[in-house]
Amino acid sequence: MNPTLVLLIVGAVLTVVGYAVSLTRKGRVADGHAGQVPLTATVPVGPVAAFERARDGVGSPFRVDDAGFDQLAVAFSSNPTFFGWGFLYHATFTPQAGGGTVIAVSARSRFIAPFPAIRDWHLRRCLRAIEAAAVRPLVFPPAVPARRVSAAALPAQA
Repeated sequence: MNPTLVLLIVGAVLTVVGYAVSLTRKGRVADGHAGQVPLTATVPVGPVAAFERARDGVGSPFRVDDAGFDQLAVAFSSNPTFFGWGFLYHATFTPQAGGGTVIAVSARSRFIAPFPAIRDWHLRRCLRAIEAAAVRPLVFPPAVPARRVSAAALPAQA
């Protein structure tokens, strides 16, 4: 058999298996990403507020897979693309001594991450999105304006 054909078949099988694994893996708070050095950021809001804002969503391309209020931790993921397998992110929210919150985020690939620089780039992008969500002011829906009713439409009073 032609060695080039064998390499193409092995590459195609590896790609199909990689995408199958990537599409089925979800982030869990219990997994944690132990042993990885997280990136950190400090925000001027409390840890519960930062956790709730991040849990409510940080926007595309990140999706919340799991959240644990007891640990103040959120598990995010990004979808696989044509160029990569996608990543799983683990964020923790710790109170800071002088007030505020320290956000620590670690990341790992859903399947294989051959280049740490790519993982670090995605990790920084996720940390910026979580940081922006944590300091974003809460927006309440506008109050419904009162309907104007003409006097002719009101029932007659006796």
